[in-house]
Amino acid sequence: MSRAKSLKMYYESQPENCPMCGKRTVVELSGEEKAALQSEQERMGGAGQPAWRCTSCGAVLWQGKGEE
Repeated sequence: MSRAKSLKMYYESQPENCPMCGKRTVVELSGEEKAALQSEQERMGGAGQPAWRCTSCGAVLWQGKGEE
């Protein structure tokens, strides 16, 4: 499942189901989680904002336009 935690996926609004595991366990990130992920994203030179996380598999979903 480590791949699910590092794979970035971009959305305009919160998806109902997780694209990695298919479960309906996508929740909004807390302010602390957003800040930590955003600082990592800025160091890597990416775009978008961390917005949601799947509580089942750990996938982080990003709000904005990605390079998918």
